[in-house]
Amino acid sequence: MEDQIIEEIVKKAFEKARDEHAIHTPFALANHIEGRSNLSAKTLLRLHEKYIQKNGSIRKPYASSIDQLCKYLGFADYGDFRREHREGRSLEREIGIRTYDRGSKGGRLKKYVPYLLALVIGSILLVTFNSAGDKGGKAGCMAWADTQYMKVSCDEGPYSPWGTEIIPLDPVKLKNFKKVQVDMTTEFFSEQTGMPLIWYVKTREGIEYFTAPGLHPITGKTLNDISEHIIQKYVPIHDLDPDSFLGTN
Repeated sequence: MEDQIIEEIVKKAFEKARDEHAIHTPFALANHIEGRSNLSAKTLLRLHEKYIQKNGSIRKPYASSIDQLCKYLGFADYGDFRREHREGRSLEREIGIRTYDRGSKGGRLKKYVPYLLALVIGSILLVTFNSAGDKGGKAGCMAWADTQYMKVSCDEGPYSPWGTEIIPLDPVKLKNFKKVQVDMTTEFFSEQTGMPLIWYVKTREGIEYFTAPGLHPITGKTLNDISEHIIQKYVPIHDLDPDSFLGTN
């Protein structure tokens, strides 16, 4: 496979993801493509680093990975993409990416269409939020901010400054639902009832722990009750704080 063609495929895939997803960080776009292909987000991030950021590994990707990207773009495989490319057909038309003729007056005007649409949609959302009465305002919504929910204004729009979705305020979740670090000194179960006090979910980066049950605030995965097996297998004996080291008697 030719590097120039692979680079074009990778760029087209991430361009398509940008059109389909509201958050445009490499991580968010990679996760978006992962949900619509058989590729992992980790593989997609490596492709992004190599062909878009130009600082990735010198190793060529597997042919199967490029075939999967071609399928995401609407082609049967890499060979189908190459045939379309050689025949000079519009790849943008095949995969639904809008193109503009920047050499003409009409083309120059067309490139402003997305901004005008965004302005109109923003105005509609603003009117909607303002007409919501008591549902709006700073006390009416919240959003996930790295390790906990924070109160935000419903008027800010669909996404918060942290890039997370703004949702209706849930006072119980706002107070009790937090992402925490754990070690063997953590109280995992209630002394009175024996019920779990920590819930967890496995991710590609490891295991994340939370102080209440429910759904992961980013991925939507259901959190699991902590268990002795998980504690013994994954929980470190201590954290990096010198005061957290367990003493020996």
